[in-house]
Amino acid sequence: GNNLDACRQPVRERLALYIGGMGAPDKNFYNDYAQSIGYEAAAAEVQRLYLSGKYREAAIAVPDALVDDLALVGPRDRISAQLDRWREAAAKRHISAMAVTAPTIDDVHMLAELIL
Repeated sequence: GNNLDACRQPVRERLALYIGGMGAPDKNFYNDYAQSIGYEAAAAEVQRLYLSGKYREAAIAVPDALVDDLALVGPRDRISAQLDRWREAAAKRHISAMAVTAPTIDDVHMLAELIL
């Protein structure tokens, strides 16, 4: 979609749940992962807010850069540009799978055209 903030929002909410609420405070794979890729402070803040029951604030605390590092969001041209980094990462075996959620069948077709 053309509204980048709106496209990021569902990803931001899901990341808040995983980084903030999946597992014990000292044993959360997703929080550990976010920290390992350079988001130490953000991961700690998201977890603190989420575990305090401040789910909306936790989602707001997820940085745009983290969303962009982990998800393909935005208009077609932006996703196409992001896919180049993902292809490089896949060639190095840094990623091996992609989970796809899309609001419309047209979005699924667009992604298929870009990937295949």
